[in-house]
Amino acid sequence: MKKHSLLAITILTLIIVFHTAKNVSAAELVTNGSFETGTFAGWTAVNVTTNVWFNWRVSAATNNANVSSWTNGTSPRTGTFSAWNGWAAGNPVPAAYRLRQDITIPNNPNENIVFRWYDRLQWDLVSFSTTTLPQYRIVNILNPANNAVLQEIHRFTAPAASQGPMLLPAGQGWTPYNFNLNAYKGQTIRLEFQCTIAQNTAGPGYCEFDDISVQNLPILAAEVPIGGRITTANGNGIRNVAVSLTESGGNVRTVRTNAFGYYNFEQIEVGQNVTLTINSKRYTFTNPTRIISVTEELSDVDWTAIE
Repeated sequence: MKKHSLLAITILTLIIVFHTAKNVSAAELVTNGSFETGTFAGWTAVNVTTNVWFNWRVSAATNNANVSSWTNGTSPRTGTFSAWNGWAAGNPVPAAYRLRQDITIPNNPNENIVFRWYDRLQWDLVSFSTTTLPQYRIVNILNPANNAVLQEIHRFTAPAASQGPMLLPAGQGWTPYNFNLNAYKGQTIRLEFQCTIAQNTAGPGYCEFDDISVQNLPILAAEVPIGGRITTANGNGIRNVAVSLTESGGNVRTVRTNAFGYYNFEQIEVGQNVTLTINSKRYTFTNPTRIISVTEELSDVDWTAIE
């Protein structure tokens, strides 16, 4: 066989191997994470039982529950359905809506266990009854045997007497989250999404979830880029916003958004938790600091301003 034929075969083989490695299918560990069954199949929904506004439900996009200019109904991020509740209502207090599912994490040293979800939060803690206590959305890892909290993954705070972002058009406002669950390899854990009720007659508010996922992804790269976009409530990009990234070792990098609101960090080491912080003199952001687990390339770490 001629040399150029051998070379062509070798190159083709390398391309096939590389392409296959980059497109390894990850196993999905969450059942019905996008709620496209139209039900809570795979989940346990725990509701508030007294003086309820809207208990947990799965539905398509709707504005039927719109009782305030600051709460614009539900709007699934992908597909037809999302899961949601009317999270700022109820009595007695304190209380909480909880959404739970047990998953078993494989114990493979060559994989990263990536936990992702999207939520879309709306609240009005002023118009009907000015609140004196904050409301929270909390994501926990629980011990399935006794519901003890093993780790609080993330806490969102809606400050007392605050109004959330007016989400127009519908569908805007979905926020992505990404965390590493490698510490739980070989264990069965319980995922819990909790929407608290700190005060009676507060609200209204929505707590909406979609595209919940836990996947075991092969470790393919040592360094990856991280980026996203910063926009106004109408979806326009905000230029010149400072974005700082603090690595686990303390190293800090800062970039600024371009004319369309995009920012990007290159060569971020996989396997660490990094802190992203945004700073703008003109715009205000809910939770301007986020902790991100770096397991793969991220291009959708976005923020939307409250105006």
